[in-house]
Amino acid sequence: MGFPIARSFKGIGSIILELRNIQNELLVPHAAYDGGVTRGARLLEYICHVLIRFLSHAAFDQAPDILLRSAGRLASDEEVRQCTLGKLLELLQYVADRIQEDKETISVQRFKSGLERSAPLPRDMQQLAAVRNSFTHYKDEPSASGAERLARARRFVRDAVSFASAVNGSGSGLFPIIVRVHTITIDQWGRRTVVAYRDDGQRETIFTDQELVAGLVYFMHPTTNPLRVDPLLVAAGKIFDEPHN
Repeated sequence: MGFPIARSFKGIGSIILELRNIQNELLVPHAAYDGGVTRGARLLEYICHVLIRFLSHAAFDQAPDILLRSAGRLASDEEVRQCTLGKLLELLQYVADRIQEDKETISVQRFKSGLERSAPLPRDMQQLAAVRNSFTHYKDEPSASGAERLARARRFVRDAVSFASAVNGSGSGLFPIIVRVHTITIDQWGRRTVVAYRDDGQRETIFTDQELVAGLVYFMHPTTNPLRVDPLLVAAGKIFDEPHN
C-alpha cells in the first residue's frame, strides 16, 4: 500500500486501542471490511517504520536505508519510507534476525545488553509471520465471497492486534516510548535535564548527556525506572521531522 507516514506520533498503547476499535467494528454482520483493513495496515506500517528506524540506529548506529542497502535488502534507489506493508514486515524480520545472530559487533552487543536478552523480538516474530500471511491472503483473493473476505479481514486485524501487543510486551516490550522534547535545561555543572511529553500528554523527565533538540520527536528505550537516566534515545528523523505547536 505504501501509505503516507503520519506527522502526528502515536504511542503503542494508542495504536493497540485503534486496532481493537477496528476489530470491534468488524464484529458487526456485513461490516464494511475494506476500510478496516486499510486502517489496520496503515497502523502496522507505522509500527514497522518506528521499529526499523529504532533498531537500525540503536543496534547498528546506521540509518535504515544505508543498513538495508548494504545488505542487499533495498535497491540503490529504494527508501524504507516508500515500502509497502509486506516489504516492511520482511525488512523488520531481517533486522531483528540480524541482531539476534550477531555475536561480534560492539554496538549490537551493547544494545542487546540494554534489552537484557539476546533476541530483540523473542516471541514477536511468530506474530509478525502470522500478520504477514493473513494480510497476503486478504489482498491476493479479491474475488472471494463477501463472507470470506470479512472473515479474512477479521483474521488480519486479530493478528495485527496480537503483533502490536507482542511488541508492547505489557509496557516493557521492544517498541520504544515516543516523546516530543518540550524543554532542555542545562545547569551550572553542565548537567542536562529534558522535559518531554508522550502522545497522551504524560510527562517524561529525562537525564541525559545526549544533545537533543526541543520540538523534535525521539524514540526512547529506558534503561532505568522510574527515573529516565541515560536512556537509549534515537531521533525519529523524517518520520516526525516537523515540530508541532
